[in-house]
Amino acid sequence: MNIFFVTCAKGLEQVLAEELKSLGITNLRIDVGGISFKGTFEDCYKANLWLRTANRILLIVDKFFAYDDTELYEKIRKINWQKHITNDSFFCVDVNLKDSKMTHSQFVARRIKDAIVDQFREKTGNRPSIDTFSPDLRINVRIFRDEVTLSFDSSGDSLHKRGYRTETGKASLKETLAAGLVLLSNWDKKTDFYDFTCGSGTILIEAAHIALNVAPGIFRQKFGFETWNDFDPKIWQKLKDEAKKLKKSSLPYKFYGSDVNSKNLSNAHVNAKNAKVLEFVELTRKDAREFTPKKNEGVIVSNLPYGERTYEVDELKETYKKIGDTLKQNCKGLSAYLLTEQGILTKSIGLKVTKRHVLFNGDLECRLLEILLY
Repeated sequence: MNIFFVTCAKGLEQVLAEELKSLGITNLRIDVGGISFKGTFEDCYKANLWLRTANRILLIVDKFFAYDDTELYEKIRKINWQKHITNDSFFCVDVNLKDSKMTHSQFVARRIKDAIVDQFREKTGNRPSIDTFSPDLRINVRIFRDEVTLSFDSSGDSLHKRGYRTETGKASLKETLAAGLVLLSNWDKKTDFYDFTCGSGTILIEAAHIALNVAPGIFRQKFGFETWNDFDPKIWQKLKDEAKKLKKSSLPYKFYGSDVNSKNLSNAHVNAKNAKVLEFVELTRKDAREFTPKKNEGVIVSNLPYGERTYEVDELKETYKKIGDTLKQNCKGLSAYLLTEQGILTKSIGLKVTKRHVLFNGDLECRLLEILLY
């Protein structure tokens, strides 16, 4: 059995744990920003294909302590790299340092590359090459308090890059966080779904994919593990074929998106078409402060404008107040889940918040507010 570490945005660890369990992957260890598990390479392929809130899935190869770059070089060079790459391979090294004696990540990455290349030169007289854009092997090195964790990145590009979103707007959510918002809501997948600040449509599309049981990785052209020496294409093809059979073809409800910006709606239309969910999505140009649902049931999940990213805070206070008034007057019977930066803006909504989830949109600490509109 191998040990894998699945990374995610801080605040989504429990959601990710439930996703892993649903795939039959158990024996989990939850940390801040990710979860480790023991599993097979088939588990790794399946997780890359199906996890909605994961950023990357790393295969942990080795752990050891290194207190300076010379010791790091020697220990990296002792690893049998010919087991993983050849003279003709391309590789790259990503380094993350924290609370360690070594403090310069680029220098550390260069020393690791030197150790690998020097081993090949010594044994074969030739060497593999560096490619940071499309490597055969992406090596991830995390050094925390002088302990080195060496991993291979099975995902390649971050898993939020599903492959359907070609159009983005200002302050767009990553697909992984958007999926997390949907999974944190109490949506029963039996009623209509709304996003009244839909932007480029990411939350709507992720919700539609969840409802249709679309594997989030099915649109991607490539995963990191596909260029590994021990990649099994038969198992991978089997998993993709199974995923296609599990997709639903119809739904008894719709996904309604609205936005005041016509360019955002145009982007959402393109993305929904790319994601093959356009027939289930209805887009309307409308201000969130004028929102009215089709029925007195369903769920609203929206990423509200916050901080200095979109408007000045004073303007936002008034916007939040009007959104709160709209929810109170027009949305009885629905539940609203609103993502916003923590702070004074939350109070401006003027409605009782029944639950708060602490989430991170990049480095920005936010709150997902649950508001039940009786």
